[in-house]
Amino acid sequence: MKATVKSQKGASMVEYAILVAIIAVAAVAGVTTFGDKIKTAFTTVGTKVTTEANK
Repeated sequence: MKATVKSQKGASMVEYAILVAIIAVAAVAGVTTFGDKIKTAFTTVGTKVTTEANK
């Protein structure tokens, strides 16, 4: 019985590690793909906010 519980805990840990790896790959892919667009959007919004604040 104890061996089964240990085996299940080990399997859960491996599943979580795989899930974290998939999320990391997705995050890197997203930043690589959309990084410049996101940077441009934040720069545009920041510029508009600064312009309006200085009026």
